Amino acid sequence: SQTKDSILLCSAIRNVRGSKCCAVAKISMLEATNSRQRVPTVKIQGWLLNLPRRSKAVQRRKPNANAKSALSLEKDSAGMDKLLTEVHRSLGLERLLFDFSSSMVERAVRLLDDRISFEDLVPTVRELIRRYPYERQKRMARLNYRAFEATIVLKSYRDRLIDMFDAKKLFERLCVEADKRDMLQCGDALCFKKSISVKGCHSICFITLHPEDPCKMQLVILCRTQGVNLVDFMFREDSNVAVHILDNIAIEGGGLAYKELHYVAECLRKDSLWDSLSSKSAFVKKGISFAASPPPSQPTKTSNKEMLYELLKLSHVCPLLQFSGNHGSARATASSSSIPSDVLFLFSEESGIDWSACCSNMKRCKAFSPSRTCIDGGGTVSNLFYIQRHNVFLKLDISQESKLLSAVVIEKEHNPSNQKRVFDLVVNFILHFVWHDL
Repeated sequence: SQTKDSILLCSAIRNVRGSKCCAVAKISMLEATNSRQRVPTVKIQGWLLNLPRRSKAVQRRKPNANAKSALSLEKDSAGMDKLLTEVHRSLGLERLLFDFSSSMVERAVRLLDDRISFEDLVPTVRELIRRYPYERQKRMARLNYRAFEATIVLKSYRDRLIDMFDAKKLFERLCVEADKRDMLQCGDALCFKKSISVKGCHSICFITLHPEDPCKMQLVILCRTQGVNLVDFMFREDSNVAVHILDNIAIEGGGLAYKELHYVAECLRKDSLWDSLSSKSAFVKKGISFAASPPPSQPTKTSNKEMLYELLKLSHVCPLLQFSGNHGSARATASSSSIPSDVLFLFSEESGIDWSACCSNMKRCKAFSPSRTCIDGGGTVSNLFYIQRHNVFLKLDISQESKLLSAVVIEKEHNPSNQKRVFDLVVNFILHFVWHDL
């Protein structure tokens, strides 16, 4: 093999019992000798140099003498042994390479250093874990970093929404939402920008798919220990059970993952409900029937009501009167807005509008199609209309006496630019209905 690149390191000259010596180390990167050896080899060579001692006049040897004092030899040997021990401790090549690789990963994440490819971060950490398993890391003296993996079993969260989707579906959506959720895309993994701090240790956490099980995910964690022993025990907040610091770091990483996985599960579930309720055709999915609005004489299926309530929880809901185009706060009341009094009168009890008949006419209008109807136990009828032009739902709750109880707009994502157009569309329809009803 030929030397491709090398560096020479020299220690300080040490004086041990009158013997002056120093150490020289040469670190070289050798080219691969055959096609099987893909990774270059790093080689270290070392020499101990014993500098000649300056003898005193009375101790000078005779010109014809060829023997060195046994005491001098013993001193020189002791000095070189001591220096060799120190060099061996301070120049641990494996430790230096491990810490250097780890520090480059940490630098890329914390400083967003674009000189380092983010796609190489997780493969680098995994390669460190493969070469230096955690049990071996514990035996490496003065190691400043630790790297390990932890497995997430999705079922262990006991979250209804997360259980609806497999790991691949959740991870794909998490990649789409990465910028919104303060995460970094790192090849086939995502990195939490928020670090984990436990007992003075600062950890960077990556999340990726499990290589074998579709119901699991993996955390790849790189921890800067700062001298803390991760095997030490600690107590978590409000707990009297001691756990290792290492386990606590993994638990905190699992907590970060749960927060993000629950968020994307909500997004996926909202998309599913949105597509189902906005579809004009009736279909069955996962054993739940989604049907178009039945005639008033037919009972409404319970599944539609449950879907509607779940959609309300997951979506942005705003009263219709706050959709008048005023860009004030969502807490502004109708009386404080600039809605004309004639328009406000339409939504009051004094208007005398037969809202059941109004909803029936609205169901026959293409602008408010498709629609769904749900009846709760108290007799309140919830009419859900999909406004395809603006991709929003309008929900009108009507009492048994055909009075309007509430009118809200359901948005998939809050879009202020839609407010005025949606409000004008609904008000114009109601005005036409009142006009033809005269």
